[in-house]
Parts: sequence; C-alpha cells; structure tokens
Amino acid sequence: VRLATRLRRLRLLVNKAQRSAQTVVYVLFLLIFFHMLMALAAMQIFRCDPKIEAHCKPIIDTSTYLPGSTTPSNRTICPEHCSLLLGDPAECVFNDEEIF
Repeated sequence: VRLATRLRRLRLLVNKAQRSAQTVVYVLFLLIFFHMLMALAAMQIFRCDPKIEAHCKPIIDTSTYLPGSTTPSNRTICPEHCSLLLGDPAECVFNDEEIF
C-alpha cells in the first residue's frame, strides 16, 4: 500500500482497477443470468416425460417350475422396460437409463 501511494503511475493503475471492478461484476452477473435463462429455456424445449411407475407392474411367472416338482415357481419378474427388482415384497422400478 505504501508503495502504491509513492508511485503515481501505480496508484493510477490501482484506482482504475478498483473502478472497473464494478463493471466486471456487472458483466459476470449478466453472463450467469443469460446462461441460467438459456438453461431453463432448453429444459422446456427439449423436455421428455419420465415413464410412469404404474406401467412397471411385476409379473408373476407361472411358466417355470421348481426342480423335481409340478408346482409353478411363482417367481416375480419385471417387464423388459423396467428391469430393476427391489424390496420385499419385490417391486419393479426403472433404473437410471430406463426412466426417460
């Protein structure tokens, strides 16, 4: 600070930098605002509806039988479009790639 007060040119440079800082902040604000506005517009223009969980009902498979038995296995399977089987009782859900 003491050096800036002694050297006239350096003091002028520091003063100009301080005055231009407000303009720089204003321009950065405008850039961030523009990017957020364009992101919101893009989300509206290029949106896709997520799949509904009601279309992901588990299926009870009665076509396979337990080994050495005549009773069906009644195992729970998921449809092709929602392949993730979770929980007890088993419930089919969409994985990250299948949700959209």
